Amino acid sequence: MSQNNVSTTHGGVSEKAEVSLPPKRDNNKSALIQTSPLVSFASGAVYGITSVIVGQPLDMIKTTMQSTTQINVTNNSTMSVIRNIYKNHGFLGFYRGSVPLLVSSSVLRSLQFGGYSLALDFIVTNHLISKVDFRKENLNVLEVKPYSFHPEMFLAGCFGGACRAIAETPVEYLKVRRQTYQSWKLNEMFRGFSATLLRNMFLLGTFFIFVDFFTQEYRNYQVRKELEKYEDKKAAENKPFEFKKLNPFFVGSACSTLAWLLVFPFDVIKSQIQSMKVTEQLGVVQRLTIVGKTLGFRGFFRGVVPASARSIVANGLSMIVFDYVSKNFSHWEHQLRGK
Repeated sequence: MSQNNVSTTHGGVSEKAEVSLPPKRDNNKSALIQTSPLVSFASGAVYGITSVIVGQPLDMIKTTMQSTTQINVTNNSTMSVIRNIYKNHGFLGFYRGSVPLLVSSSVLRSLQFGGYSLALDFIVTNHLISKVDFRKENLNVLEVKPYSFHPEMFLAGCFGGACRAIAETPVEYLKVRRQTYQSWKLNEMFRGFSATLLRNMFLLGTFFIFVDFFTQEYRNYQVRKELEKYEDKKAAENKPFEFKKLNPFFVGSACSTLAWLLVFPFDVIKSQIQSMKVTEQLGVVQRLTIVGKTLGFRGFFRGVVPASARSIVANGLSMIVFDYVSKNFSHWEHQLRGK
């Protein structure tokens, strides 16, 4: 509860009275909802660089497992893949193909977050779905609010994912070919685009929905705990209340990993299409059929262990950096606008 101490004097004795401040008209749920497009582009670039440095070794293991259509002693488990990579290429083998990713990932994440922020602002400002701007709702009051699904965030996430897919497909193609020790061709740079587009749109759309869901529920949890302190709960409702934001590591790790699990089959198909031989010309549907017949249901989740580990660590740490950079960039942006 937001309060100020006001000093008053009665008969020469100074007393302090607590005065409740009016509720803030601030829906600052998280940097992922409130940050301006310009700040999102900049913060996303830093996010991308961090994710490559932290997560590339686990991504190398995941890609190696996904790109194989036949299981043998060198790739039948996560540990066997790790041992095989280290035996043949040493420690640097886990960072094979990562140099161009440092540059490309910063661009991809910038497009991802910046595209999302632009789309969200456009959808909400032009009232394409609702006449109410949910970002301006006052949440800093003692009131339990039922969960509200915001399709604006899902659609904006899909747009951000599509922006990322356009730039990511050739980058992922080169990375997969390099990680699987195969040559590449310029006219095949967009091989796997359909699978990448589907994966990215649903990945980002569901990610932002998870962020919004956990943000709302965590706020309601805090409100319920605070209301327990009052005997007269009805009288306490709508009083000013500053709720804590979700931990950025949780946002990055939990929300990203949950979203990844939902779209993981598309990621497997993408890796297989991009690692196919030049003579193979198979689309998403054909590759789905082949994986189902040769590897069964488990085949659609090959590499899920290293992928989940990578998502938790890389996205969690990257979101901490994103949140820090976003807050500082937002502060500088407000100062510039104030001038």
